[in-house]
Amino acid sequence: KQAGTESTEYLEATPEEIHIPQDLEGITIRIPVDDKVAGLEGEIVMVNPYMYREKERDKAQKGMTMLGSESWHQSTLIRGGFRIGRVPGLPSSFASGESNARLRMTWEGSADFRYSPTDVSRSRIANEKHAATEVVRIWLGHLIENTHMLAPGQLYGLSVQGVSIRDCQWLRRYNLYQLYMLGRFAWRFELQNRGGDEALRIWESGQGPSLRLGSGTFVVEVFRQLLDIVLPTVSTLQMRREGEFYVTPPRKVLPDAFRPPCPWPHDPSWGIFAEFIGEIENDLVFEYPNSFYFNSRFKDRLTEFDKAELVPLLRVCHKLADARGSSRRPSLSPGEVTLLRKAQAIVGDLYISELHGRWELRSFQLA
Repeated sequence: KQAGTESTEYLEATPEEIHIPQDLEGITIRIPVDDKVAGLEGEIVMVNPYMYREKERDKAQKGMTMLGSESWHQSTLIRGGFRIGRVPGLPSSFASGESNARLRMTWEGSADFRYSPTDVSRSRIANEKHAATEVVRIWLGHLIENTHMLAPGQLYGLSVQGVSIRDCQWLRRYNLYQLYMLGRFAWRFELQNRGGDEALRIWESGQGPSLRLGSGTFVVEVFRQLLDIVLPTVSTLQMRREGEFYVTPPRKVLPDAFRPPCPWPHDPSWGIFAEFIGEIENDLVFEYPNSFYFNSRFKDRLTEFDKAELVPLLRVCHKLADARGSSRRPSLSPGEVTLLRKAQAIVGDLYISELHGRWELRSFQLA
């Protein structure tokens, strides 16, 4: 109240922008978030991992030193005005670290008009897995819908912990063509760095040799998870020693074969069979991280096993090969021993292997 007159002013909340180093702005995607379904508002920031790594290399070569820590990597989840921890479900890359976000939880869209509950210490939300899935839906949906606008290297080494993209039901609102185009965008970049960009065009026409998909070490990367959904419908997975994966030329011309009305596969995965090639082509199983497959060459030899027995049998074979290769005695449960006896009677002449050796299945003695 001034000079006998009254005036009213309101303080309006404005979203707080995430501040990142100025030299990174040109290689950064900012995703505004106002999602009523997830009950989240704020911003997600994704730096191009490949370009970030190149900038860091350039700074290192010039002898530049980092002062302190880069706080822009630290995400914040806010509930009722208080920070309750980091934002779950953000992507990260070995080249640039975790993406950043500042998100505020809302209650207006919830069924009971309440905030999501937290744990006893109020340092994280109780249903973190659900929140992580919603966060993945927001940033991955943005990438799928804006593939044509992404800069090369945006998905370089990009993965997300704790959420299996293949199992996200919301992903089915997109068609296989959209998923393939985002996966292809990153795959093409990987091949380009290896001098195989033209090979992809030839491969998509159904011609040429099998194309390298990548190492089993990086099977959790976003582009690999997308391709592992769509490619099983048109191609065959091949595996070399040390978990190097390839895919045979597609049975239909890509990417057109994935355009609507191409249906979603009933089981979007490669299953438990892959064609072993190279040094391991005559082995039933090759034990290596993220290489959980039987050799499809011997699929007919396994028909005497129930479908429910195959995954446990594959696990037993991996245990045996890993233990023998490390000069350890394997530890099997009674059920696994019974399954191994059956396998030795049916396919005991076949070999299982790992990096340090190769053994007949019947060579494993049971006490």
